[in-house]
Amino acid sequence: MVTSLFTDNIIIQTAVFVISSGILIFATKPFVQKFVNRKVNSIKTNVYSNIGKTGIVTQDIDSLKAIGQVKVNGEVWSAVGLHDENILAGTEVEIKEIKGVKAIVTPVKT
Repeated sequence: MVTSLFTDNIIIQTAVFVISSGILIFATKPFVQKFVNRKVNSIKTNVYSNIGKTGIVTQDIDSLKAIGQVKVNGEVWSAVGLHDENILAGTEVEIKEIKGVKAIVTPVKT
């Protein structure tokens, strides 16, 4: 807008706009990142809150057949063994990760 006060040439106005916009984007980026990338302690929710918790195997886990279930916090999850291991019903297990709708579990060492 300020350039239009000095010249009517649209090419000069466009060049000034592009150059000043580019400079301002790079000049303000560090300032904006101070507010955008704040590292706060995030709270795990939903599915990810179950990782690390223990549960009980309710249906034998056979990783090769991809069958088996565990009960964690009152919820029943499909499960497979971490290292393709078979785990019998009644075994206490720990959830190591979640892939899709399956919990990847390993027996708890007692």
